[in-house]
Amino acid sequence: MLKNISIAKKLPMLFAAVTTVSVAIVGVMSYVQMSNTIENDAIAKVIAVEETMGHALDDQFHLIDADLRVLGNYNQTRDAMVRLNAGFENLRKEGENPSRYLQDAYLTNSQYPIGQRHLADKADDKSYYTKFHEKYHDVFRRFMLEYNYYDVFLINNQGDVVYSVYKENDFAMNVSGPGLNGSGLHKAFEAALLNGISFTDFSPYAPSAGDLAAFGAIEVKDKFGENLAFWQCNLSQTHLRKFCRTMVDFHLIPNRSS
Repeated sequence: MLKNISIAKKLPMLFAAVTTVSVAIVGVMSYVQMSNTIENDAIAKVIAVEETMGHALDDQFHLIDADLRVLGNYNQTRDAMVRLNAGFENLRKEGENPSRYLQDAYLTNSQYPIGQRHLADKADDKSYYTKFHEKYHDVFRRFMLEYNYYDVFLINNQGDVVYSVYKENDFAMNVSGPGLNGSGLHKAFEAALLNGISFTDFSPYAPSAGDLAAFGAIEVKDKFGENLAFWQCNLSQTHLRKFCRTMVDFHLIPNRSS
């Protein structure tokens, strides 16, 4: 059929075909280039968000880390640990079970209900432990409230919770004993034994009615550099909300308030 078409008609048809193919090729190349540009921009944005989010979370952990280090090296923390641990062991020497005695004195017989036991400066007894509890309690209570921690603890090298501000059922117990073994408090203690300082993830914590809790721990050393005990903090819901706020800001979890 093309044989019957003159060369004068064939040439415009050929030019039109070549032009169409050229336009198509240019269009495909432009699309590929644009897709690559969009992909590169998206990757760059993801990397930027990841870095910014990382810095935001790092800033929060650095603040907690600084709190641990300051209180862990605070002279009153050392003094309190020596005195309170001596009081704890003195009860044992007197034939008492320290855990049962202190839980009765500060939990069962407290004039304050659960959630307000931290308001009591001392128990209604004459023990050596209570004498020094009254001396140091207000210092640690003010720290807990001012820096929004749920609780703070002093734990001796054997894992006994010698002191707690908030006075939940973990007070005076051993972190590897029933009810605490495998908990965040126990894991933070064990990790700090190995590394000197530690943090745990948020997870349900039985003494706090199963609420989410995360813990930081640091070793407390005497003036000769020997390990005395461990200072531990239970991060509060305020800290959890800050972490969640960071995730919402970067659209990693949905904003339920909107």
